[in-house]
Amino acid sequence: MLRRLCLTIGLMLVASGPVLAETGPYIGFHGGASGVDVSVDEGRLRLESSEFAWKAFGGFGIGRFVALETGYVNFGSASERIAGVDLEQKLWGWDTAALLKLNLGPVDFYGRLGGIYWKASVDIGNELAVSTDGFDVNYGGGIGVILGKVSLRGEMVWYDASDVGNPWLASAGITLGF
Repeated sequence: MLRRLCLTIGLMLVASGPVLAETGPYIGFHGGASGVDVSVDEGRLRLESSEFAWKAFGGFGIGRFVALETGYVNFGSASERIAGVDLEQKLWGWDTAALLKLNLGPVDFYGRLGGIYWKASVDIGNELAVSTDGFDVNYGGGIGVILGKVSLRGEMVWYDASDVGNPWLASAGITLGF
């Protein structure tokens, strides 16, 4: 875990060096869908969120090509009925990432790499409730359309959190620059 934290911090510091023009803060909100892939015996089970997944974040653009973001992610509640037993997982966390952007006119393409401190609760039937937390790496990418100080974005992010089924979040939303 310490190795992952050091790697995440190192990559964020390296990524923040290029181009120091057109800086500025922004806030945003995304909504979408999430899921987890849980290992069960020899196979895998995909739990799709039955609720609206969302994230609220703030960031700071460091030039045209780099941004740093942090915010709260709520993956909703993923559930499934297996062999007559209800399985439900709720997952949320604090996410931080460096974004490396490619600007093509009013369109931004970006990749992201960072970390998330997550918390999860799992209910298995009416018999067992377990809570856990951890820190893991996240990565993904997206596309944004810039409309002045407003940007419309869509992105896909994967979280390397095998303890809770390697969750993912597909979302779209809006950012507002200052």
